[in-house]
Amino acid sequence: MVLITDLGLLVKDNADDTHDIFVQQLSSGQPVAEAAVQLLGKNGLPLFRLTTDTEGHALIPVTRDFTDERQPSVYLVTTATDTAFIPFESHSRQVDFSRFDVGGQWDDAGPEGQLNAFLFSDRGVYRPGETVQLGMIVKKTPLDNVADIPLEVAIQGPRNNPVKTERVVLPAKGFLEFAYPTEATAATGRYTVSLYLVRDNRQRGRLLGGTDFTVEEFLPDTMTIKSTLTGAEPRGWSPAPKLSAHVSLTNLFGAPAQNRRLQARISIRPATSASANGATITFPIPSATWPRPH
Repeated sequence: MVLITDLGLLVKDNADDTHDIFVQQLSSGQPVAEAAVQLLGKNGLPLFRLTTDTEGHALIPVTRDFTDERQPSVYLVTTATDTAFIPFESHSRQVDFSRFDVGGQWDDAGPEGQLNAFLFSDRGVYRPGETVQLGMIVKKTPLDNVADIPLEVAIQGPRNNPVKTERVVLPAKGFLEFAYPTEATAATGRYTVSLYLVRDNRQRGRLLGGTDFTVEEFLPDTMTIKSTLTGAEPRGWSPAPKLSAHVSLTNLFGAPAQNRRLQARISIRPATSASANGATITFPIPSATWPRPH
């Protein structure tokens, strides 16, 4: 899912199990007042509905008593023109300001001058047919020159099948770029990239480092549609010569689905029903279908 929004959200979990949420505009950095804040449960229903104050702040009450289908899942913030959300508990979104890992790279007490490599991709996830840009940093323990060392890049597909193998030579500073263009019919899943030392310019040697990336098809947004007949009785029949329906379409997290094309069809068929006193009533209506595009 790709979310494009101008709302920045920050949630602080307090020691008393309450939660402070702060909303600001990313473009201006100013707090957003009168924004609607909801904490949704796993069943999609809101546990709390709040409104931000002039400082863009709202206080979520204690949530530890909500369990099962009412367990909190996501904060949803909406304004008149924008929507944003943040997961309730996600380790990838948690920031510990006092205990960042600053230990660096641990020395494995290997041989003096042993090569080590750090690999990374520019995005991590790609569509089939896009080019994967890989960066490689190769250094010795003393951080001296590593020029002209032969290496081998090996990429394996989601089924552990080799999809790319290429020999490269390190430049002077040990910084190397490698491009892998995927096919339009490339298999989706996780790909593994490995960087090996080449021994005697012939065979693959020690593994220096690796990383992975994912090739995925982007799926359309999941939507929910609900339609009700207007002017019709909930029980019984309607003698109205014309039927109309009200259609409501929302996105996955409840935001209105705008600018979607809808096509409706009403079908009337002969039916037999029973009234409240047990009598059988037959509706001899000829079968008809009217397409009503809107």
